[in-house]
Amino acid sequence: MMPKHANGTLCLGHHIDADDVVKECKLWMAGGRTGSLGGRGVSEEHDEAIFHWLDAVFQDGVAEGAHLNLTECEVLKEAIDDSCAFNMNAVNEFSQKLKTSDGFSVAFWVKAVDSSSLSDSGKFFPHISLLHSISPPEPYFAMSKMADWTYNTIDLRSYDSDGEPVKKQSFLQDLSPSDWNFVSYSNKFHVAETENGGGQGQGSGGAGSTESFVIQNSRVISEIDGLDFREGDHAAFFKGIEVNTPLLISPIMLIPRFRSAKELQEEYNLHAHHMAVRRGPPSSDRVRKESRVPVEKTEFVGRSTLMAAPILFQTMAQKTTQCPFNYSSEFLYKMHSRAVQDKCDASVYNCDGQILDSVESIMSCLDTAGSNTTFFGLDPTVLNGETGYADFLSSIADNAFVYRNGITPTSTFINSATQMAQVSFVFFTPVSGLVTGAIFI
Repeated sequence: MMPKHANGTLCLGHHIDADDVVKECKLWMAGGRTGSLGGRGVSEEHDEAIFHWLDAVFQDGVAEGAHLNLTECEVLKEAIDDSCAFNMNAVNEFSQKLKTSDGFSVAFWVKAVDSSSLSDSGKFFPHISLLHSISPPEPYFAMSKMADWTYNTIDLRSYDSDGEPVKKQSFLQDLSPSDWNFVSYSNKFHVAETENGGGQGQGSGGAGSTESFVIQNSRVISEIDGLDFREGDHAAFFKGIEVNTPLLISPIMLIPRFRSAKELQEEYNLHAHHMAVRRGPPSSDRVRKESRVPVEKTEFVGRSTLMAAPILFQTMAQKTTQCPFNYSSEFLYKMHSRAVQDKCDASVYNCDGQILDSVESIMSCLDTAGSNTTFFGLDPTVLNGETGYADFLSSIADNAFVYRNGITPTSTFINSATQMAQVSFVFFTPVSGLVTGAIFI
């Protein structure tokens, strides 16, 4: 993923309109809740509406690396990249399950694209934020590097019992600048004691215990206090992803329950050997979409018209009781007699004379058709050196019956005695004066 804007890219969930996001930003900015701090357009008092975002971007007022200024709506608009949209329905379903779950886990793989992904010292410090609110900017998960820390940090957002915003940090170090890195965070929601002290249950705040940790490259980094998504009225855990570093990133795994370090270790072991051979695409989706492949257009020949109605032609064999071997002929007679006995009992069925007397009507051998045999009310004709029966294609294809020596279903024109069938067309192209024949077998 290469930056859409000089300072990064903003990916939106499917069905979230970019114009609506920009409009919401302008409405928020017009509300008068802005000031000036380091050119970021926020008040020096660290307005609570953007406290977490500000704290993720700055450490003592200074952040290292590029960061999008989401309080400038034109910057936000320029940074939105349509080619990196994600499945918002899956995020909403995950968020809904969090309301009654014991916690959640988030995991993904990241890899440097090239030297542009690395710091001046050759380190790989990816900057990624999952924003549950874009205006005001508010991440529930932020992975970034601050100027006064040697390591990457994963910052988790929450509020204390007084409703004041707080965050916890976990340090990520030694991310490989050349291989895929597995980063995962698992969080158990607050658990508070019951009033009588005789047990524990899920609470919506208070001083309940938490069990959260971050795992990176298959090892647990540290245990940290977690956040409780159940606090607050948020429809989605995130609806935007801010990426400030050129990188390759896998789909983000969202699990609406707390997963232990052992389970995340197993997840790493399960996929590590697959990720080792994934080098990533040679170019991003945005680059591929913007690329234009020249195609030489070949003009078709001039329009043609049919000179005559298409003809359906078939060659046929003749049904006969005289098989090549006497044993076969005797077998046909025996099977015909059994069929008449079983299916043409006069007390139950009414069979016509052809069924009763003609063996070849229901079972037969095939022989060369005679030149004087009439079929479907048609006499044999010769076409392209073959003797058979020709009819207008429309007579057979467009009608259920034809009336020739009685009513005959057109569905029986092609039958078990048909040896070959073909349709013949004759076209005329006025612009070139050409007559063309086409035969489809």
